[in-house]
Parts: sequence; C-alpha cells; structure tokens
Amino acid sequence: MPERSWPSGDAPHPRFRAQPCGADHPWVYQHPAYFIQGNDQDLKVDPRSFVALAGKVFACGRDPYFPAWPDVLQLNAFDPGCALP
Repeated sequence: MPERSWPSGDAPHPRFRAQPCGADHPWVYQHPAYFIQGNDQDLKVDPRSFVALAGKVFACGRDPYFPAWPDVLQLNAFDPGCALP
C-alpha cells in the first residue's frame, strides 16, 4: 500500500473482510454484541435471514447477491470487541 496521510493517522486495513461465525460458537452466548442483531419482527418477516438463539435474534451470514446461510451469523465489525488487533 502506498504511503499516504489519513485523517485518523492510520491507513485502513487493506485486507479486512468481515467473515461470518458459526451459529454454535461460544461468542453467541458470551458476547452477543459481537453479532448483528435483529428483532422478533425481522425474524417473522424474513425467517431465512434471521435466527433466534440464546433469547436474541441474530442476522444470518450472507453474500448480498445470494440467500442467507442459516448455519453462520454476521459479525458486527463496529463492536470494539470484534476490532482487529
């Protein structure tokens, strides 16, 4: 990546790509904020894109051009706990 001056002082991570996480991962119970969450209405309207686990509704992992994958959840890249080191 070429040298550049970024307003924050840090260049964006050149290889960052959010990855889904297995629906059976311990974080679902230990750190639910690490995942994109929905609500009961989301689950009712689009049950193929949301799943209820641990008393919460989570967004299933997906590619924008294909249906959601029911066995993985979308990580919330904006949660500080999910930040890259």
